[in-house]
Amino acid sequence: MSEPSQSTPAVCPQRRDLAVAWPSMVVCLAVNALVLMYLALVRPEYLVDYQLNPNPDADHYVLLGTNFLTSGHYSRCHSPPFAPDILRTPVYPIFAGGLQLIGGPLLIYSAQALLSAASCLLLVKLVRPLFGDRAAAWASLLFAGDLMLAIMNAEAMSEPVYLFVNLAALVCLLPVLASTDRASFQAVRLACGGALLAAAALVRPAGMYLPVIMAGLLLWQGVVGRTALKAVVQSMVLLSAAGVPLAAWVARNAIVFSVPRLSNVDAVVLVYCCGAGAYQVEHDLTFDQAQERIVEEFGLPPQKTCLNPWTSDRPVRELDAALRATRRKVLLKYPRSLAISSLLGAAKATVSHNVSFLAEAGGDVWQAPKTGSLWRGDASALRRLFENRLPLVIAFVWQMLYLLPAVILPALGVAPSLRAPHTRRAALVLLCLLAYFYLTVAIFGVDAYYRCRVAHMPLIYAFAGVGLAGLFQRRPSP
Repeated sequence: MSEPSQSTPAVCPQRRDLAVAWPSMVVCLAVNALVLMYLALVRPEYLVDYQLNPNPDADHYVLLGTNFLTSGHYSRCHSPPFAPDILRTPVYPIFAGGLQLIGGPLLIYSAQALLSAASCLLLVKLVRPLFGDRAAAWASLLFAGDLMLAIMNAEAMSEPVYLFVNLAALVCLLPVLASTDRASFQAVRLACGGALLAAAALVRPAGMYLPVIMAGLLLWQGVVGRTALKAVVQSMVLLSAAGVPLAAWVARNAIVFSVPRLSNVDAVVLVYCCGAGAYQVEHDLTFDQAQERIVEEFGLPPQKTCLNPWTSDRPVRELDAALRATRRKVLLKYPRSLAISSLLGAAKATVSHNVSFLAEAGGDVWQAPKTGSLWRGDASALRRLFENRLPLVIAFVWQMLYLLPAVILPALGVAPSLRAPHTRRAALVLLCLLAYFYLTVAIFGVDAYYRCRVAHMPLIYAFAGVGLAGLFQRRPSP
């Protein structure tokens, strides 16, 4: 592993970051351009009509934003009466809706590609000060070449923006958490990092607990370093900066729905994804059958009603209370199957791909070869694979080959990061965050898929970059 780059003071740190990151930024933009060019060739109307997105959630995000910006109604309804929405937090809908009004869906997808290129630079800023130039360059390049992330930029979904904002928060906070300087307080970094964590949670509620986790890590650092009072004040700065914007949205939901929460999505996911996964494993059911079993057994409103409460006569408060009162019973009904479902979901999300989305966005139907059959050399699986367009076949092979840096290489970077005294603390923080993000994947149960892993991919590539830097480190001359 290369030495930290602080030892080379001749170059301004900001310029040095850009010097390390620019090749990856170019690669990132090129990969994203290939995806958009493919869609422009096979189905140009996809780039001018956001409603052609195969994922209905994308339609809702853009509709929320356009409704709010044009009529002041934060609603997923296509026409009056505009029922207010509690499911989606506001940052991404306003981002997507605003760009849709200015330049249509192509502007949304292009802006997300630019954010990915900027994320390459942020990843260098995160990795280089602690793990060195080589590790940062490799981490950024791996991120840039991830075709799954590039394809996700071609849909109006919140993950690309969440990834960028959350990564910016980590760039602010990791130097504080990794610091051994007892005198340094770094209030500006803590405040900016807290505000960015709040913004990330208002993009995707999956990050709502990160400010608390970061504050806990600060307190742990204070106990270990015997600077408890300083750590308490630091954590208060961070939580205050994060808490104010989050509290504002919670207050809005309390006023409008009498539900003082950031969103109701957590209750829905725990019951109808995590709980349903346990039922799937226990009774060998499909996802829909498992949800129907839960509805019948516990007398709950269906998932579709909870996600779209304006279709029901019951108020949002009542629907949310019914789920929260029952979720523990649902989750603990089959604990062994729950654990199996969560582990299977985490594994599935780690290796799943989104070529089927690219095919559908291009007006095709993906002929799934079944990856397990391909690994076994099944001739029928190969035939199914080559029934697809050649660019889709290439995209599939690309994503399968990318399992090496996404699954195997990170393991090579964890051990040296923990072993070196100057990187141990940062590595422990990153591992804690990885554990948190994997928990957010696991709660989706056995049907978790590629979207669930997007948030933690920069951390995966950070460790993969450290591993590759160690593998390719030049041997000292005799």
